[in-house]
Amino acid sequence: MIIKGASRRNVKFWAKHLTDTKKNDRAEMVDKRGLLSENLTDMLHEIQDNAHLTKCKNAMYIASFSPAIGEKLTEVDWERAYEIFEKQRGIPEGQRRIVYEHEKEGRTHRHVVWDRIDAEKMKAFPDAHDWKICAVASQEITQELGLQHTPGILFREPGAPRPERNPKSWEMFRGMESQIDVQELAADVQALHRQSKTGQQFKAALEAHGFELATGKRGLLILDNAGKEHSLARRCGITQKEINAFMRDVDREALPTLDQAKERYQDRKLAGLEADRATVADEIKWHEALEQAAIAKEEKERRFVEPQPEGETRAGQQQPQPPPPAPAPPLGRTAGEIRLAHSRSDSAPSFAAALAEKGIALAITTKEDAEKSRIAAAAAQEKGSYAPVYREGEIVAVNDRATVYRLNESTTGSKFADMQRYLRNGLDTSTLRSIEATKEMMYDRAAERGGRGFSNISRPGMHEQDILDRAERMTIANETAASTRERQRLVLDRAERRTMENERAQGPRNTRDS
Repeated sequence: MIIKGASRRNVKFWAKHLTDTKKNDRAEMVDKRGLLSENLTDMLHEIQDNAHLTKCKNAMYIASFSPAIGEKLTEVDWERAYEIFEKQRGIPEGQRRIVYEHEKEGRTHRHVVWDRIDAEKMKAFPDAHDWKICAVASQEITQELGLQHTPGILFREPGAPRPERNPKSWEMFRGMESQIDVQELAADVQALHRQSKTGQQFKAALEAHGFELATGKRGLLILDNAGKEHSLARRCGITQKEINAFMRDVDREALPTLDQAKERYQDRKLAGLEADRATVADEIKWHEALEQAAIAKEEKERRFVEPQPEGETRAGQQQPQPPPPAPAPPLGRTAGEIRLAHSRSDSAPSFAAALAEKGIALAITTKEDAEKSRIAAAAAQEKGSYAPVYREGEIVAVNDRATVYRLNESTTGSKFADMQRYLRNGLDTSTLRSIEATKEMMYDRAAERGGRGFSNISRPGMHEQDILDRAERMTIANETAASTRERQRLVLDRAERRTMENERAQGPRNTRDS
């Protein structure tokens, strides 16, 4: 059995985490003791409010109990596990608590929330040395209940290697905010370390993958793409002594300190924002130039046509009227959700959050994405079909079916350039994934859900047209119809213009003959 415990204070987070049925197949409260409230949020507030008369800030002690896969504990076994842990942790007998049970993919684990404040002494029980106490309690529970032994730092077979350290809870929470998985980052760093023969090679490999090496109070650090620091030794899975020996050929004096590295990160971030702003400005100028060229062309062509009474030519013949514009097709499901999210959002982050609630993610077009879209568009054109072309740096939306949507007037109600400027000024674009990476994430999510409702999603390699759903095709039809109407308004057919010029030149003679 694996036990992890620590003192906590964030009522909102833990109320959401304990009742989360999206990440868990089942989440239910199985026991409570000494609390008057009926729902979880009120019970957690009841515990936190009890600490107001003390100096304690982290009034909740939360521990997770995770048996091995296939192990089933009776209620008597669970209760005995709590008693052993309470004794090791120094929790007073009968202390108020809540027990929540989660089930995911057939595996069951429980979270126990204790009130740290002793009602008689009005003093919090200690919360130091968590990992040691959790390890000792886990060993005692395993032996008494006959459970499967879990190797650990304190209890492992003689001569067995030290188990790899898991990320700390605050590192996991930080990764959730920055959208950088700590375990994936550690795997990447360890792969670079294995491929490097010297410290200099390792340093160069880290920098090539977007990390910056710096010095800290306790040794070498690296900064990730979100500007967050990590212990190099911990991410490599080795000790400080081992990493220092490996990096001995790297000049520590030439490395920046942690504060200097963070300042450099901020400078790079500001430079990136300025570059994004310049890109958007260029796009705005480009669109304005197109509009001015269209207006100038229309004015020039009007000089060749003499104004006629509406609906009638000089010869008295009825002038053919252009067909009425076709009604715009209705928005599809995803396009409608994008427009609704934009209309209800007051900022770019709230827009991104509203999309995320609907399973839609924002992505940024990389150079590879742009080139791939151009190739797909050319191939589609040869077959008489259509595939969109995306520009490098363009921000798009990807739905849960891995379909890409351009954020323009059709999907958001705002002009393309205005929408791009709005998103770039309000979001940290360095946190956005590429289009291909976002699609891969959607494929993985579908696989995690067991493919329910996603039987027609295919991995990259299919033709772009095959993965366009009905909403995307309707949006494309809408854009094509609007473009056609605009061309009809601005550009007269050359043959028609010649006919009208001939009528103008022969008009007086025709009038006398008649």
